[in-house]
Amino acid sequence: MHIGGVMLLESQAAGGAPPIAVIRRNVVDRLPDLPRYTQRLSTPHTGGLHWPSWEEDRRFRIERHVRIAGLPAPGGVDELLEWAGEYYSQRLDRSKPLWEMVILELADGRWALVTKTHHCMVDGVGSVDLATTLLDTEREHRAPRNRGSTGQLRESHPNTDETPRGGLRHTASLLAKPYFFVGNAALRTAQAGL
Repeated sequence: MHIGGVMLLESQAAGGAPPIAVIRRNVVDRLPDLPRYTQRLSTPHTGGLHWPSWEEDRRFRIERHVRIAGLPAPGGVDELLEWAGEYYSQRLDRSKPLWEMVILELADGRWALVTKTHHCMVDGVGSVDLATTLLDTEREHRAPRNRGSTGQLRESHPNTDETPRGGLRHTASLLAKPYFFVGNAALRTAQAGL
């Protein structure tokens, strides 16, 4: 019951994906626009006498959701597709928020951003909306629209490098700009295809 996507990206820098810390900070900066992404089910099982509800995950850690994986040699598109088939055959862990993102580097210098989100959080059209939240359509990085949960997220990890703070968040957003940009034409094409 999950929806996923594999985005193959060309690197703007020396080749390969940006540092995982930069990607994690960029995602954390956008989480206020995605309130369900820091919530989990009140119980990992459905059914019985009542349905689970959404509750804030007080143990939320971005590294449990955004991680790096490796491809077997020779590290091309065929290996990426094989990896994705295996990855999508595994269920999401229902004890944490129901989404994941994995970064994989290909041997030719490109990198893949692979997402998996439970269907209860997004549908086909919602996944395009999700892409417009996580990826910029303009080269200038935008600030999150809804800043409601950012404070909670910062307080839950006050002593880690995973938490955006002042100048660090600004620096991370500047570094991440070329990596999280999707042209308007590409986005319109994706939206028209649904």
